[in-house]
Amino acid sequence: MKYKILFIAVLFLLYSCEEPGSYRVYQGEAQGTTFSIKYKDLNDEYEHEFDSILSLIDMEFSTYEEDSRISNFNRSFSGVQSSVLFKNLWENCWELNIESDGYFDPTLAPVLKLYDFDNSQGITVDSADVYGALSSTGMHLIKVSNDSIVKEKAAVKLDFNGVAQGYSVDLIARLLESKQVNDYMVEIGGEVRAKGHNPSNETWTIGIDRPKESGSRELIAKVKLDGISVATSGNYRKFKMVNGKKMGHIVNPKTGFMRETNIISVSVFSTECYRSDAMATAFMNMDMEEILNVESHSDDLGVLVIYTQGLDTLNYISERYKSIL
Repeated sequence: MKYKILFIAVLFLLYSCEEPGSYRVYQGEAQGTTFSIKYKDLNDEYEHEFDSILSLIDMEFSTYEEDSRISNFNRSFSGVQSSVLFKNLWENCWELNIESDGYFDPTLAPVLKLYDFDNSQGITVDSADVYGALSSTGMHLIKVSNDSIVKEKAAVKLDFNGVAQGYSVDLIARLLESKQVNDYMVEIGGEVRAKGHNPSNETWTIGIDRPKESGSRELIAKVKLDGISVATSGNYRKFKMVNGKKMGHIVNPKTGFMRETNIISVSVFSTECYRSDAMATAFMNMDMEEILNVESHSDDLGVLVIYTQGLDTLNYISERYKSIL
């Protein structure tokens, strides 16, 4: 099962080659990608509980699972019975939609279907089809009523790809904290949340890729995470030919088309990984002025933006997060 149709820059996890000792390491595949969980606990193993969380996320939010709640919702005429988890993520998405001025929108699925991002072949997309699909998007078309999530049109569909991996990271982190585990790193598909210290008794250090279309990987920054999450989104490695033009995979929910931008990549720091995940995608549809405006009105968001200005490639990092470099 694959959540990400948008490109997420690879984050290298930098830690000592020492034996973990009292640290446990649990790695594998889930949600169409890989995951890695490292945590300090002398007494217990939580692998079964990790697996339960990942399986639950699939059955709630995976559009690749035919019997998942979101798949049933998308096939339904008017909606389905909700769950506490589904309702919680939907309410979080409402807040993100408002905070991002509509640039994060999980109802964009009808438009995304037109671009067929799971297929690498070039396609032709008619603007009339895009405008028609847009008429079935918008947060206002979905309501949570009692124990149900209801849609106003049968064509309305949900896609939580831009937030589900970050949300999964948060759920696993909360499980560990409920067990009084204060030293951990949780990573799913490049979305990371870390707290405390690594096996070398140092703050967890995460490397962020320098944007390059091809060739060997190079780090542009190393950041120290303690009670902080990070997610990165960019348009510089994964492209698709649309109407004969090379385009990135990030669609503007306001227009239904890819937006030409001087923003190369955005790494977003936040206390909650689902926020970092969603806002990384939203920021890729904004210009620098819009990004700085959202950042200035947030209590916890920070960004590392790589952008072009003329022939120059420049970096910007939020003042509140400069200390983590």
